[in-house]
Amino acid sequence: MKRLAYILFFVTIISMAGLQSCSYEMITPEKVVVGDNITWTADVLPIFTKNCNVAGCHVSGAVSPDLSATQAYISLVYFGYVNTNIPEESSVYTKLTTGSMKTYATEQEKAIILKWIQLGALEN
Repeated sequence: MKRLAYILFFVTIISMAGLQSCSYEMITPEKVVVGDNITWTADVLPIFTKNCNVAGCHVSGAVSPDLSATQAYISLVYFGYVNTNIPEESSVYTKLTTGSMKTYATEQEKAIILKWIQLGALEN
């Protein structure tokens, strides 16, 4: 019985020491501010051209959607990748924020794409 008490005592001490040594650093995400003057041609298309429209990725004849300069808008808007009713649920946006493409765009670029969708996903 005495032996069991010693074991429980040491397990308790070790557990408490382990819990006290843990520390967590709170990371506050960077606040991204985007204006209301986002356009397809000047702001959104360059993001896809730079990050996605590369060999082996979203070029014509490769992985859908086709994000080549001449087909990107049609591919995104007319094939269901953009949801202007609930912009945050647009598959192009969710793929960039939580899905398989989240490392391919900066927080600023993601915010620009979301704002463009919120503004109606216009081809301007």
